[in-house]
Amino acid sequence: EEKLEKSLFDHLTENDITIIDHIEDWSKALHLCSQVLIGKNVINTAYCEEIENSIHLYGAHFILRNSMAIPHAGEKAGVLGSGMHVLYIKDGVIFPDNLKVRMIFFIASKEKELLMRINAFSNDLNFYDVFDQKIKEGRCLAAYLKNWRKGERDD
Repeated sequence: EEKLEKSLFDHLTENDITIIDHIEDWSKALHLCSQVLIGKNVINTAYCEEIENSIHLYGAHFILRNSMAIPHAGEKAGVLGSGMHVLYIKDGVIFPDNLKVRMIFFIASKEKELLMRINAFSNDLNFYDVFDQKIKEGRCLAAYLKNWRKGERDD
């Protein structure tokens, strides 16, 4: 798991991060993320459909502390490669069971061990304040996330 997590973050660029103020609902948020990975030939449309089906059956089990989520599905559900898209919704979006999410780490991987631990982000109550400040400063968000993941903070 650690190896996969590092590799997905190592390949993260500014084009892999979308920042929006508001989105209508969780389904639209997932589709926005999936369209980016479809465009990169990382997944096909079945992947997002599988995540949505899973949410309807089991709930949004991939939501972490601090309003973060890691939606994902299995390799056989339309994964063509490995990739991640980060969606930051400033106002948040509500998932089933009234669970609010502000940041989505939408991942896909052909590796068997898919789940990532993003505890450094989900445990830090100041994360969004610092992230918002980086946006205002015009800083490279991909570099910030990579460094944060490695334990190197520059706030």
